[in-house]
Amino acid sequence: MKNIKQFTLLTALSIALFSCKKEAVDIVIQEESRVQVTHHYIYGDQESTVVYGFNEDHKVVSSTGDIASREAILSKEKKNEGRTMLVEHVNDDGTEFTIHFFDSYDEMNTYQGIKVPTTQDEDMDLAKYNPCYNNGWGGNASFRFYKHTDYSSEVSNLTRLNHAFFQIHYLNSNENDQISSLSISNGSVDLFEHGCFYGTQIRFLHSIPNLHYFFAATVAVNTPNDPVDYIGSKPTVFFPANKNFGDVASSIKGWSI
Repeated sequence: MKNIKQFTLLTALSIALFSCKKEAVDIVIQEESRVQVTHHYIYGDQESTVVYGFNEDHKVVSSTGDIASREAILSKEKKNEGRTMLVEHVNDDGTEFTIHFFDSYDEMNTYQGIKVPTTQDEDMDLAKYNPCYNNGWGGNASFRFYKHTDYSSEVSNLTRLNHAFFQIHYLNSNENDQISSLSISNGSVDLFEHGCFYGTQIRFLHSIPNLHYFFAATVAVNTPNDPVDYIGSKPTVFFPANKNFGDVASSIKGWSI
């Protein structure tokens, strides 16, 4: 009887010890599942670097680095209602970004030396009267958009090959708020939070394997003039904090560079 009691006690201790070890392993696995993503911010002569920790749901669960400097760059006290962002660099696995802030769309274009293209017959260019329309013409740039990260599940309806410029003012229900990665060749892409090129605007100069790792933090939105005869989503005041730009875009533009 004594031996049976000892065996039972040892078995219980073994199970408890194994459970503790398993819990510890689970904790380690959970920590290892987090991905570190580095953002280098530039605004005028101000620079800061912040490292974000993303969980499996692409939510920011931690941030370290030059937080105060980042907040100074993104300060609401600045007159940044037209602020926009240029993603100048992203590494191959999409975990390191260099993000340049500008106070206006025109300022960003001047910095890049880009003149936004117009049609050859400007008198017939509908953008002069209403920017909410689709357009595009031939060139040497190509653009592909994907519903999933790592260039998976291409949205073929949005593919633009050999283009100089294109714009799509509103993505349909099968495309809207569903872009998670994009591929660019010889061009750049502007993604807009809302239809008709409203809301937070971000320009990318490189292919992005995971838009969920682009953490926009809190920034003012691009607010163009209200287009004529357009009824739809209006610009919000600020892009919500702790929100990434995956599955967010509702309108897009692209052109060759």
